[in-house]
Amino acid sequence: MPSGSVERPDTIDSQTAFRPGRAELLVAGAGILSGAFASVAYYTDIRTLAHSFVIWIVLVSLVTTRRPAPQAVIRAIIALLAAVLAFYLGKKVIYGIKYPDAPSYQINLPTVAIWCVLAIIAGLVLGMGLRYIGTPNWPGALATAAAAGLILADSWRLGGSVLWERPLQLVVNVPAAAGLIALGSRSRRQLGKILALLLPLTMIGYGIVSAPDLIEDVLL
Repeated sequence: MPSGSVERPDTIDSQTAFRPGRAELLVAGAGILSGAFASVAYYTDIRTLAHSFVIWIVLVSLVTTRRPAPQAVIRAIIALLAAVLAFYLGKKVIYGIKYPDAPSYQINLPTVAIWCVLAIIAGLVLGMGLRYIGTPNWPGALATAAAAGLILADSWRLGGSVLWERPLQLVVNVPAAAGLIALGSRSRRQLGKILALLLPLTMIGYGIVSAPDLIEDVLL
């Protein structure tokens, strides 16, 4: 038997039927907290984080990593739906606190509905893809580079070609991307694969993270 380091495939799919449980309640709680944080950020100097997807890309990555497909998809959808609903409800609550004498803030239900649909679609796609983070060989490298690339693309989307004018994006997004790369790098060889895929997937990711706002503009 060879004694060298060999990357062996990990099995993350289970034949046991998945039933949501206590862990999924915690995922929902994490989604609510992330949405609530974004709603508070919306009315502060860190408003850019309310328009960024970095929080939710990291959240979905963490709750789906190395999970079977049904569990990963359900967790991703739960997290994103909870975040969307908490964000819009939180905006209304914070607005009432911050501007008590202003007219009541009205939640735009069509906008919320669109983002809920997008959350379900994103949960399905990201849950199926990002669950491979932390597994060896190309599936794990592809998933890790995709997650990190989406985060870097999100910085590009919000900051344009002059990211240094929005240092918060660099301070938050770059460490977040680096953290996911570290999470998915099981070996030097795996790290090399991730870095090789990072640039092209960041470019593809730019189109993906730009799509939701374009869809909202078209439909509303």
